[in-house]
Amino acid sequence: MKNIVFLFALLLIGCKQSFNPIVDDKISSIGFLEVLYTDLQSATFDGFALTKNKKYNIEEDEKLIFADGDLQVLTRDFKSIAIKDKNTTISAFNFDTKIISLSVKEDKLAVLFVDNSITLYSIQNKKRLFKESYKEAISGTKDIPKPLFLGSIVIYPTLNGEIVFLDSRNRQIKNQISLSNEDFFNNIIHLELVNDKIIVASRHKVIALNQNYISEYSDEVKKVISTLNKTYILTRDSRIVELNDNLKKIYEKKYEFANFINASMVNNKLYILEKSGFLIDYDNNKTMKLFGEIEGKSFFSNDTLYVEDKSFLFK
Repeated sequence: MKNIVFLFALLLIGCKQSFNPIVDDKISSIGFLEVLYTDLQSATFDGFALTKNKKYNIEEDEKLIFADGDLQVLTRDFKSIAIKDKNTTISAFNFDTKIISLSVKEDKLAVLFVDNSITLYSIQNKKRLFKESYKEAISGTKDIPKPLFLGSIVIYPTLNGEIVFLDSRNRQIKNQISLSNEDFFNNIIHLELVNDKIIVASRHKVIALNQNYISEYSDEVKKVISTLNKTYILTRDSRIVELNDNLKKIYEKKYEFANFINASMVNNKLYILEKSGFLIDYDNNKTMKLFGEIEGKSFFSNDTLYVEDKSFLFK
């Protein structure tokens, strides 16, 4: 009897389903550049880094963790940072705890740490202006959004499913919104300003808020892509859901057994990278083959997809 159960278990493992689409085209790599580090906004290579539309020359072992025009924040160990304007270091900080994400605006540095504490610093004075600690939590993803500056308000993502609104003038918390109360893997995975709306998401809910209303949508959320008039939800069970401005579902498509690992808008079209080595052109309903199983990092620039050590140019 034990042998039968064992054989049955082996059969179940062997019958694992995978994404097997009709392939419309195959794309060949145009070059070999290994992606060493990525976050939601940038990718670091050997000696340089990229955001969606800008290249930065950096030193060996440095990682780009924030960029805004010529301003860059670089780290080697996620405990010390250098803030540079072009190639000139204008400030540096050393921390006791590892950084998860940060943002800079004018003289202010906003940081989320791995212990789920949020802080605000003066860059010029190197002085901590504010700190608040929240319940420590296990993150479900390494891709944590950066704090968002909105006038004098700093909006922090947290690892326990909340966003925190801090008034940087008087260092008072103005509001907190909880998206989820799960015990594990409950971190905020998306935080973005689109038109006059803040779009924020956890693994279970997406909300859109402005001064007049809050809309919400619940699902098994893996990634969120926001545009001026639509929000796309990539789910953990292989669906792509289109939502309107008020987060009402307008369309849904299932990609059987697909494992979405990255996505981006390129030339106003949605592209999704699938773990088995496929690139989905959602708007044209096409699927292209890149290569085999994807195990490494990936990044979309404005005209190129970088996957592991290969790059693919969008036509």
